[in-house]
Amino acid sequence: MNHERVVLITGAARRVGAQTARTLHGAGWRVVIHHHRSTGEAHALVESLNALRPGSAAGCRGTDACLNSQHPQVGCRSRS
Repeated sequence: MNHERVVLITGAARRVGAQTARTLHGAGWRVVIHHHRSTGEAHALVESLNALRPGSAAGCRGTDACLNSQHPQVGCRSRS
């Protein structure tokens, strides 16, 4: 069983949410970036965090499936 900490941050694509995601990620947390309209920013943030630590970030839009579903170990599951 993996005991790494995972956090879901709502509104995390921009501004304070994005900085919170970067800070927690830097402290060793795996992060799920939740957003509504800021898809481009969310993708960019997920990619930049995964470049630092592969498989450590994923993104979700509203109730949609993950933006980065190749990393289900983060804790975000795709919906059928």
